[in-house]
Amino acid sequence: PSNGGTVSPENSHPFGFGTYQDGFQMVGVHNGTLKNHRELAEKYEIDMSEEIVKTNGAHSWTVNRTKIDSEVLLEILWKTKSYDVLLDYIGIAALVWTWPEEPNQVYLWSGASPNWKGDQDGLFEERPLCVYTKSKNNMFFSSIDESLYAIGGTPDTAKQISYNVVYCVTDGDFSKAEKIHMSRRKSGQSEITKTKTYSNVHPRHSCAY
Repeated sequence: PSNGGTVSPENSHPFGFGTYQDGFQMVGVHNGTLKNHRELAEKYEIDMSEEIVKTNGAHSWTVNRTKIDSEVLLEILWKTKSYDVLLDYIGIAALVWTWPEEPNQVYLWSGASPNWKGDQDGLFEERPLCVYTKSKNNMFFSSIDESLYAIGGTPDTAKQISYNVVYCVTDGDFSKAEKIHMSRRKSGQSEITKTKTYSNVHPRHSCAY
């Protein structure tokens, strides 16, 4: 867990929100770190604290926990059912989420933004998210492309998705994914807005889709 979160079941991915039948209304995972998740929680009226019940044998007690950045970002997506927060976060993110009420659909996101908020030097990869399409309805994704090679992918078939695009994939058919383009040019990977004294770090991957 990032941003000071301790290693615990409550801080572990995936995160689930709402209720649907015997499970959650939305489930998602986040690879990255946010710098402004507390500000986002205030803007979107997300409660940063949560009361949970701990048990140890016959004993139980109630404790308060503070939500971590990944949880807040995903909860905003669930609550608002819009992509506005993808323009608002400061930091780095690759996301995958699904709505069980929408059978066989999964959403993908890999962000790119200036190194600093307000920087004019271009966009840089936040976190990679590669997709390997093994067959028409058989898709795998990972932020580590080597893991896709282990199951049959190659550098030509396991490729980085386009940055700043929400992909909605139905029935595992990545070739027919719905694409919603977003702009992160007014966001950034850091809140600091001062003259840089280091060279730019270019994306590790090139966009393929």
